[in-house]
Amino acid sequence: MENMTIRDFLDDTVARYGQRPAEIFYRNGAWCTRTYSELRSRVLSVATAVRKSGFVPGKHNIALMLENCPEWQEIYLALVCVGLTVIPIDPKLKSGEVAHILTDSQAVGIFTGARQLETLSAITASLDSSFKFICLDNVSNDAVVPNLSSYQPMVSMEVDSESGEWFKSTRPREDTIASLIYTSGTTGYSKGVMLTVNNLTANVYYAVNKINKSTGGK
Repeated sequence: MENMTIRDFLDDTVARYGQRPAEIFYRNGAWCTRTYSELRSRVLSVATAVRKSGFVPGKHNIALMLENCPEWQEIYLALVCVGLTVIPIDPKLKSGEVAHILTDSQAVGIFTGARQLETLSAITASLDSSFKFICLDNVSNDAVVPNLSSYQPMVSMEVDSESGEWFKSTRPREDTIASLIYTSGTTGYSKGVMLTVNNLTANVYYAVNKINKSTGGK
């Protein structure tokens, strides 16, 4: 277990508990449930769409600026499970801090929501002209940011056999940078902290080990 990556954890959990609930959330006046198998299917579709959008594992960093929602989890897994680096951004940050994080991290795209588009529209001039915006919500054609696309076609994308084989063979290494976490420093702009796949899975391993010891493995 100590040598497992985030991708290994996902695959192992789906194999063992595929039909058990992975997510339970409230939406449109009703409680919704997604199983681990359904979650992995969505992760695979998003990873496939990300690849077809031109994002390259091991080369590109992608930001994630969303409020708490199930899509946050599936997007994060889709990116990290193929070796892309994720930059989580607090959606409450102001435009100046967001601009600093996106430029300092050399992000090439961002997953976000309609509420954050106004903040992002104020900083487009500081970003490369090829920078891509992917919005979870439906937006009008006269959107306030360039290179804007919708998330819904990505998560519903059909996965052909070639893409399925690519997903199987494209996996992160233990030393792959999974996340760049920007800390709130006491002076100046926040600074990015690199967390590898091994950093994250080691935390999971020791947490699970501690829980098992305290509960007698139950």
